[in-house]
Amino acid sequence: MRNFAVFFITVLAFLGINAIQNNVGREFAVTYLESDHKSDSVGMIITAVKNSEIIIVTNDHEAYKFQLEAGASKILALSRHRRLKGSITSSNVVHVTSTEDIIVYGINCVLSPSDGFLALPISSLGKQYVVASYKPISASQFAITAIDNNTHINISLVERHDDNTRSYQEIQLKLDRFQTYHFKNKRDDLTGSIINSDKPVAVISGNKCSRVSTREQHCNFIVEQLLPVKTWGNHFISVPIPGGDQENIYRIISAFNETTVNITMDDDTVQYFTINRGEFREVHHSSNANFYIVTSNPCSVMLYIKGISGKDGFSRAVMMSVTPTEQFSSGQLLNTVGTFDKSVTNYVALITTNNKTTLKMDMSPLPQGLLWKKINNRYYSTLIRVPQGAHLLHQSRPTERLTTYIFGIGLGTSVAYPAATNTLVISRNCIQNIHSVAGNNIDDDCDGIVDEELQNNVDDDGDGLIDEDLYATSPDLQMESILQLQSCDIHSTTKDSYNNRTFNYSVNSKCVLYGSAAFSLKKIDTNKLTSPCGNSMDREWILTDACGMTVRKSQQVKIMLPLSSSVVLPPNYDAKCFSDISPQTTGKPSINITASCQGVQIPDPTINYVDTVTKSSCNEVIYRKWKFNYELFCGEDTNYTQEIRLVGYRAPILPEIRHFNITSNSIGLYWSVNPDDKECITGFLCQYRPADGNDTSITDIEIDKSANQVQITELLPNTTYIISMYTITKCGRSHTAVEEVMTTVIDGDKYVTLKTPYSEASSTTNPVTTPVSTSTSDIEDNTESTDKSINTKATTESAEGTESTTKSGVNTVSTTKITDTESTTRRAVTVVAQKDEPVSTGIIVVIVLTIGVTMTITGFVAYKCYNQRNQSITITEKKSPQSIRPSFEAPVTMIYASGVKKGATPAGTSI
Repeated sequence: MRNFAVFFITVLAFLGINAIQNNVGREFAVTYLESDHKSDSVGMIITAVKNSEIIIVTNDHEAYKFQLEAGASKILALSRHRRLKGSITSSNVVHVTSTEDIIVYGINCVLSPSDGFLALPISSLGKQYVVASYKPISASQFAITAIDNNTHINISLVERHDDNTRSYQEIQLKLDRFQTYHFKNKRDDLTGSIINSDKPVAVISGNKCSRVSTREQHCNFIVEQLLPVKTWGNHFISVPIPGGDQENIYRIISAFNETTVNITMDDDTVQYFTINRGEFREVHHSSNANFYIVTSNPCSVMLYIKGISGKDGFSRAVMMSVTPTEQFSSGQLLNTVGTFDKSVTNYVALITTNNKTTLKMDMSPLPQGLLWKKINNRYYSTLIRVPQGAHLLHQSRPTERLTTYIFGIGLGTSVAYPAATNTLVISRNCIQNIHSVAGNNIDDDCDGIVDEELQNNVDDDGDGLIDEDLYATSPDLQMESILQLQSCDIHSTTKDSYNNRTFNYSVNSKCVLYGSAAFSLKKIDTNKLTSPCGNSMDREWILTDACGMTVRKSQQVKIMLPLSSSVVLPPNYDAKCFSDISPQTTGKPSINITASCQGVQIPDPTINYVDTVTKSSCNEVIYRKWKFNYELFCGEDTNYTQEIRLVGYRAPILPEIRHFNITSNSIGLYWSVNPDDKECITGFLCQYRPADGNDTSITDIEIDKSANQVQITELLPNTTYIISMYTITKCGRSHTAVEEVMTTVIDGDKYVTLKTPYSEASSTTNPVTTPVSTSTSDIEDNTESTDKSINTKATTESAEGTESTTKSGVNTVSTTKITDTESTTRRAVTVVAQKDEPVSTGIIVVIVLTIGVTMTITGFVAYKCYNQRNQSITITEKKSPQSIRPSFEAPVTMIYASGVKKGATPAGTSI
């Protein structure tokens, strides 16, 4: 049994039982009251919660030093001189210290135990107490022990009179550290005497020898270490008592005036009364009675069990403090009294909240066949017969509450004391505060239980409120939202080790009890993706603490190959005019991806590009955006922009012919250029040839960029010429031209002006919108087979019919594919001079003079003159198929080298 106890107590050593059981501590000041058993020694039971070294000293140098393993117990039989004697001040205190937490019980007689008490550590003591004793057969008594020097104490000693009145005798005294004042009264019951001090003190009270029942054959020593008033509660549950059905006494003691008391029986009958400060009221109930006590102010309740002869019951009376429900805990470590007397039968009286099925004793479920009694629809009570030694009772749900009492029954032996208790400070006037801080050790919902709810959105205590009196806050889980790991085995399970790289967690230590794990953690993986380079998944972590509270967090996990890559990017590129700008010429990226793992092949990314064209002044820039598209997890998609600069204007810039002069041997041309295009032009080129000539008859005239006219001379009269005007830029001659078809006149004829003379004002006029007018005279064509009358008339022609107009605006991305076929606008002009009137008269005179010479000559001359007079003066215009002659507002059209296509923004070209 001891080995088993050592096992589970060792577990507790790491989990902090003192977090839920305040009678555990490391320093105690223990005193023993005077007894009629003067020759019998006193005893002490010490149980170690953790491996401890314990030292016990007294004022007369009785000392002990020993070590205890966690869960082990030590029984000490101290000298009978440890008992107090008379109403005096002494230093007869047993001082117990330990390196770790221990539990201490005091026993009156070692050979034949007669009552005992639960010792409170110094940390649980208070400054105000109310004495609990009983009617003396020998003497009613109490003792006060100071913990600090210069402790001032006031005692209001109660005196009861025959007329049921009472009065108080005031006693003031000063005690130093570990001094004890012992007081006894042979006549009066000292119950209700009030003790106040300016520093914490320990108070123990009882009776040297008392009979609770007139049927008792022997009086018995009764004793209890008192709880300070600050730890009193308002709710109490009747205690199951072994030994058969017998009548017992409960005393309700008040420290406050006008304290109302309600006692509700299991048949719903209610007993009601009021008591004041220092008063008490007794109620008598059988051992099998079940009832619930509620008081308006904090009270102390003492149970007096009557002594009955026989092994199965209490042979002598005992006094025991009843623990208020406010001081219940989720588990208690205890030790039985039977270690002194092997013939003693040990019982544990257990009271717990609803979930009795979650109870465990010594880490195992409770024994089968226990008789449970239900009290107030919330509590259950039972008696458990237990072996001698240390035991642990606990709820596997920490928010459930319990308390325990130890009973030892045997021939000549009667012992009862609380096995454990909390010593939380209880407010006198409970005020609901359902939104208070979790784990504050306050009854926030005023239901008589402290911190009984979990933060789980559930009404754990069944009072209709949710999360109103929290035992602990829910756990917390912190982690990286995206966890990236590297491994050559990408298909292995992602690391789950609990380290800062993965996640951090926090759980409330109050939930880590009784050997339970601090938390449980599980994961759920969904949305798994895989590739030759890695895996990914969405992972949900679920952490559940020992209280059953849960927190969930989501995480994206990636486990990838350890990759390294190098990328060589093409530099920016300056292209020559009309040069090839394909990636094979301007350059393309290259990439090399490797993994530091054997036998692993990494796929190369797909590389695409998209071109965007912009123009600046006479130049052009292509922004080639390269896109790297990797296989999943093999790299991060990236972009890189390469600049390809094209120097020189690449679109056709054509002059606008404004007017021309024609003679028999010359043609003069006048033109204008859009002002925005002038700075891009380096010169002009005029080419002409006879219409019936071939390419070898072409003549070139190079013209300075500042000129706006050219005079073509040394032409043949009455001859048709084809004239082509080109512009020259940094990129060379424009690939299209403006062509005019003109015919020179006969010698001596005058030229005809197609338009008004050129001026700077007209040069700035938009050639698309300014009409060109030509004056002509139409004379009846005598060459027709039908006779027509000869008429002369003036006509006006609009130049709009000779030009192709376009919409304004410049595209930044080339959308037109140009072929090598050039589009040319030609205008055919035939000019025949009209003779003046004097010229016609002279001809007639010549004809008359020659009539006489010869009829043949006259007939020939007359025929020729007739034909000449009837020749019409005509200017005609002919067009080849419509060509592209953009003005400065027209879309830019480019020509590229063979194999290079330019169009709308490409969707992407794979290389």
